[in-house]
Amino acid sequence: MDHSINLTITKTNSITSFEIHQMSVVLNTSTEMYVYLKNADDNIVANEYIKIEGDDYDNWLDDDQYIIDFVRNYITNKYT
Repeated sequence: MDHSINLTITKTNSITSFEIHQMSVVLNTSTEMYVYLKNADDNIVANEYIKIEGDDYDNWLDDDQYIIDFVRNYITNKYT
């Protein structure tokens, strides 16, 4: 027998790291990436699909650290 209930459960995850899992590039236009968000146990707790285009893409040049910093800032801004 089912019993009625009206309840909201909110799950909180602590994100301590991220992994850029896949990237695709449209030359001179944009890059898209699939990013895993991980907790302290290195378990994936969420994921993000992030697209970089326009001036942000133009600023990338060949600096991998730019992509890492962009993703870190994107995640921080979205979740804080």
